[in-house]
Amino acid sequence: MTIEIDTKPVLHMLQRVAERLDDMTPVMRAIGEVVVNQTDEAFEQGQSPAGKPWKPSARVREKGGQTLVNTARLRLSFTSEASAKQVEVSTNVAYAAIHQLGGVIRPKTKKALAFGGIVRKSVTMPARPFLPDETSIDWEEIQHTIWGYLK
Repeated sequence: MTIEIDTKPVLHMLQRVAERLDDMTPVMRAIGEVVVNQTDEAFEQGQSPAGKPWKPSARVREKGGQTLVNTARLRLSFTSEASAKQVEVSTNVAYAAIHQLGGVIRPKTKKALAFGGIVRKSVTMPARPFLPDETSIDWEEIQHTIWGYLK
């Protein structure tokens, strides 16, 4: 006994998947949007993508408002650039790194810094992460995005 199965429908589907995997720019662009949206949510909620609240800034303690959102310049600066095999989320705001990672700020051209009316030789900035890392990124949404692209 012989059973023959027409594999053309399966081969056609596999060919479509292979073509989509050749240039994944559309799905990379969508993944970039997921990360940018997750970053925006961090600013909206005043906490890291992992859910840890940011330490209030001196400005917020003195005048009120929201930490890292005085002018919204940083919050609105995030963009994504997609290509066939990767996506990059970035900002052109120079002070983004010190807020994301924390660190010590020292004056470059003067003897001291003035923060909140207080003159200091250095200021330690706490980390206030807004970009997700490998543990806080929304993998479920990214997986959903990829499956939607492959369908």
